[in-house]
Amino acid sequence: MSCTNSSIFKQILLLVFIALPLISFSRITFNTVITDVTCPDDSDGQIEFTGVVGGVDPYLFSIDGGVTFTANPVFTGLKAKNYIVQVMDAIGDFSCQESALVEWTSTLPQMLEYQIQSATPGAGFNAFGETVAIDGDYAVVGNSTITTTDGIQAGAAYIFYRNEGGPNNWGQVKMLTAQNGFQLDRFGVSVGISGNTVVVGNWHFQSSIGPGRAFVFEKDQGGTDNWGLVKELNASDATDGDQFGFAVDISGEFVVVGAKENDNNQGAVYFYQRDLGGAGNWGELIKVQASDGDSFDRFGGAVDINGDFAVIGAFNDEDAASQAGSAYILFKDQGGINNWGEVTKVVAFDAGSADFFGTSVALSGDYVVVGAYNDNGSTGSAYIYEKDLGGQDNWGFLVKKTASDAAGNDWFGWRVALSGDNLLVGAIREDFTGVNNTGSAYLFNRNEGGVNAWGEVAKINASDFAANNNFGIVDINGVDAIVGALGAPNGGQAYFFEFACCPFADAGDIVPPGGLGAQIDLFAGDDIDAFSVSYAAADETEPTPPGDYDYTFLLFNSGGTLIASATTGDFDFSPLPVDYYGVYGISYATALNAPTTLNDYLTNITGDGDLNDLAQILADDQAGDPCLDIEGLTVGNEQVVVGVGAIVPTLGEWGLIILCLLLLNIGTIAVLRRQALLNGTSV
Repeated sequence: MSCTNSSIFKQILLLVFIALPLISFSRITFNTVITDVTCPDDSDGQIEFTGVVGGVDPYLFSIDGGVTFTANPVFTGLKAKNYIVQVMDAIGDFSCQESALVEWTSTLPQMLEYQIQSATPGAGFNAFGETVAIDGDYAVVGNSTITTTDGIQAGAAYIFYRNEGGPNNWGQVKMLTAQNGFQLDRFGVSVGISGNTVVVGNWHFQSSIGPGRAFVFEKDQGGTDNWGLVKELNASDATDGDQFGFAVDISGEFVVVGAKENDNNQGAVYFYQRDLGGAGNWGELIKVQASDGDSFDRFGGAVDINGDFAVIGAFNDEDAASQAGSAYILFKDQGGINNWGEVTKVVAFDAGSADFFGTSVALSGDYVVVGAYNDNGSTGSAYIYEKDLGGQDNWGFLVKKTASDAAGNDWFGWRVALSGDNLLVGAIREDFTGVNNTGSAYLFNRNEGGVNAWGEVAKINASDFAANNNFGIVDINGVDAIVGALGAPNGGQAYFFEFACCPFADAGDIVPPGGLGAQIDLFAGDDIDAFSVSYAAADETEPTPPGDYDYTFLLFNSGGTLIASATTGDFDFSPLPVDYYGVYGISYATALNAPTTLNDYLTNITGDGDLNDLAQILADDQAGDPCLDIEGLTVGNEQVVVGVGAIVPTLGEWGLIILCLLLLNIGTIAVLRRQALLNGTSV
């Protein structure tokens, strides 16, 4: 980073005393080293100024566009945002201002399960959790085989709200059924959610071979917080046996519905648009089929839509091999406005017979994921494609992923879900700990193991796993995930997870079950002899302590020696103002003091609000992965300059200024004074 000096004062000195070696007149340049935050809401980012050259030492540093400066070149405790960085030298000259972006790019070591939900089962076979979708504070779970008042296997879908009955309770707020439902309708075979709108597929229509339907529900339709029906969707060319509604998804103002048996099992998808045909209406926009479609391809067996792109699976396509499968990527304006034209077709580079590539599909940003659950003896795999890889607007193959503990008949890739840099893959027949068909899910992150490596971060299992639960029907949205287990007790279950870096990533909102993150190892440098752990609630009230869960906190010195420890029972939750940590409101903290043998170390941990009372240590999770920074430490008494007033020149500099003034005319002196005032210096 660099820019040309703009100080008139220095330019004048350069002209008058160009031969003087006492002052450096070179422009100020510097570099920054950025440490990103661990999780989106964390304050563990860091900016360090390095390699400063030019100007006159000592330097001061700013990350707020020159509003305040400090002598310390390292800024810690930063949230994810764009900072404007600048350097000022001893005589008041400035470097250019540059941007320094602290981001959230770290991988997430674990997922914390904090809710298990099931619906009241009806008579007959149930499969609650066979389809799931989550967006923001709402989730929807399908159960197409439940018997309702409409008949055997008429089906239903259930809407859950994050805070129903308490913070992060994910309570059921609505049971949805089909309008004019009928036995064997299989309402709930597919579900999708976007904001306050839910779409549910109903692949039969009043008979086991009906054409199928889909239904759109919206929040507040029919009353506040009610989820009411706003539209029944039917294909304009509906034919018995089409299985319209077998797959559905929604993104903003568009709904896509798959009809995989349409046109002699070639398959088709139908796009609907909000307000098409009238305010609040969902009108049919266009029917799309594969450009090279053939009988029994089953195009539309899986669908996903995100923004201006959609991906459609055709798991029975035989172009690469018998039943190898394929997927098609569509763009909203390809071939015309709202035409949803085909951009490209993708097939597995190692396609094999009966791989069923395209059974599941997912799309987020510039990445598409396609599952092939029957690949390699039903071990299963997932293929990732990237936009513009291999050319502009091309969707090139990036990497193939399998489970770290892959085994035959796992069905890895039965379901896939993608949100930003995180991929969740379900393996519903994986034998966790050797128990038959318990099912598992696997979390991958885009930059785990290298840029675009999409390395595995964690394997996720139900806390109450059992044989034949078939856990692994997945969806993901931001840091929230839902996993269905259609074979679990009570007619199936849905599990809600939240990504967390440590059990205390959001301790005010969730309390992880015992055995999940039950111990955190705290590592500190030699200058630290005490620490405090903060629980911060979103509503600035005291959060619920861990209760019966037993947490142990361990403090090590830099040599790895244990110097102090405490358990949950040792903590006294008392309010501690933490505004000077950059956290507004009240945090509840407790301090653990080190043994008296360490009294030669600094002992002040209460702080007086100065920046020198703020420090960080790393908390490691059970796997040893770095996690949250814990606030409330003292690491030294080094002075931190918070603001900069008038800069007082040294005696030698005064001599140079006086000599300069004697040599310059009155006009030049006026310019000098003006520039000095603008720079906040004294002359």
